[in-house]
Amino acid sequence: LDIGTGAFALLALFAAEAGAKHVYAIEVNTSAAEAAKRNVAEKGFADKVTVLTGFSTDSTLVLAAKADLIIHELIGEIAGEEGVVAAVVDAKMRHMSPDAEPPLCIPARACTMLAPCEYPDAAYCSTLWSPALLAGPGSPTALKLPAFPSSALLACAQICEDLRFEHGAPAASQRRELYFSATRAGLMRGLAMYIELYCAVASGDDEAPQVSSAWAGSHWAHIVLLLSGAVKLNKGQIVKVHATCELGGTQPQYTFETWLGEGGNFQFLEPAFRYPESSLNCNEMADMMTL
Repeated sequence: LDIGTGAFALLALFAAEAGAKHVYAIEVNTSAAEAAKRNVAEKGFADKVTVLTGFSTDSTLVLAAKADLIIHELIGEIAGEEGVVAAVVDAKMRHMSPDAEPPLCIPARACTMLAPCEYPDAAYCSTLWSPALLAGPGSPTALKLPAFPSSALLACAQICEDLRFEHGAPAASQRRELYFSATRAGLMRGLAMYIELYCAVASGDDEAPQVSSAWAGSHWAHIVLLLSGAVKLNKGQIVKVHATCELGGTQPQYTFETWLGEGGNFQFLEPAFRYPESSLNCNEMADMMTL
């Protein structure tokens, strides 16, 4: 079962080429679904790949046969923001064979990583195709920045969202209290987030990801949540972040609250981020312009 197959049905075709008995490829966008059907036919897999139009969660959508494996690319810049948790949980319940064995899903795991960060330097900013991608007077508190430099991070990134798909039951409600020790001094401007993907069942939490949006060439951007102002951070100073992820509905909600450690006490740093209510700058318009 390929959820969100897209106009090229790439994952569905990969599965068919790899020997899948049959692939059901679901796409909600009518134009994309029609394009997927044409592409499947042109590649000679019309007998092995069935493209269905609609939401995989639509109660009226019923597969002709139960699936043994879910494949998808429903991962956003923050891993769960596109509603993947609800889609996978529903697919396991309604579309999967009871005899299916783990891993039930590829990717088997997706993590959102978070770290305090500086604002990117002038050299990075000069590489962006539009200054509208950057912060400015009256700009929102969330930026979407491509190829965000790792040199802007002020501490080692930690997991703020962990989606375990191998059993088809990723946690729909997650809360974490994270403590970061600054690896160097700098002016903390906000929180940077990127994602890591694991294609197979991980043998342990220390296993390296197979895909990361922090790597060069990734089509996923970093999400950068801006504090109300720059905060001086000393090497070894502690930053505390409360991260809450509510992922069970059609529109996942995230909350991030930040504190700065000082002399054994913690000072709250404005604002409390509510994503996606924090909203993005005109990066969303930029996304549409590049389609």
